[in-house]
Amino acid sequence: MSIVEIQNVSITYHRKSTPTVANVDASFEAGTITALVGPNGAGKSTLLKSVADVVDFDGEVMIDGAPLRSYSRREKVKQVAFVAQHGNANSELLVRQVVELSRMASKGPFARQTDEDHDAISHAVEHADVAHLMDRTWNTLSGGEQQRVQLARAISQSAKVLVLDEPTNHLDIHHQFRLMEQLRHLAADHNVCVIVAMHDLGLASRYCDQIVLLEDGALVKSGTPHEVFTPERLMSVFGIDAEITTVGGHLDLAVNSAVPNWKHHHEPKEDLAH
Repeated sequence: MSIVEIQNVSITYHRKSTPTVANVDASFEAGTITALVGPNGAGKSTLLKSVADVVDFDGEVMIDGAPLRSYSRREKVKQVAFVAQHGNANSELLVRQVVELSRMASKGPFARQTDEDHDAISHAVEHADVAHLMDRTWNTLSGGEQQRVQLARAISQSAKVLVLDEPTNHLDIHHQFRLMEQLRHLAADHNVCVIVAMHDLGLASRYCDQIVLLEDGALVKSGTPHEVFTPERLMSVFGIDAEITTVGGHLDLAVNSAVPNWKHHHEPKEDLAH
């Protein structure tokens, strides 16, 4: 059963005459990872932000059977955790404080930390591999370290839905794979619905259960990596000549070349594959 449903969502930024995202429908199940992919400007990060309710949108986003906009701020923190591309924590705070404040966001201003809170924070710190950073201040961290602290913040909320906007961008290759393995664990073992916008089609095909492919703000195709990533579609949408094989049960994309004189054009829009 779907825990997140995007229903006819359109998003138009201020002063733009055409929507960045237009009439998109999609659904996401608990215990799975879904990647939103597409070329630059496809609308993947914008659509993702509608699930986190950090952008104005038309249409409806349903979380666990209720409209997202019907939840109070504190209730929303329990439903959805959002990891942005760029951190916005107070630069003078210790990493420890950054993670703890995120955990306590759903509680009152004078609430005390419980054993459950302590366990959730410890779990988040371990999974994000930031234990050695806890006594550092935010402004001394590298971009990759900040990204991992943001992940710890989000995990500590113990939300049903984890939304991440291009989380591998600032990570070295070791931490890219480690992050995706951690997300796989959260989805499989803790029944979290993970939704991630990303550029790396290789990581998406290896770790994600579902792919939502966008182009020019419209849904092109949704389904498993095997259903979405075909040589013809990769050439049409991304302008690449790629070979697709299955290795160890995972889809493997080998890009031979960029297509010479490729001209970007629209793929026909398809209905969501359930």
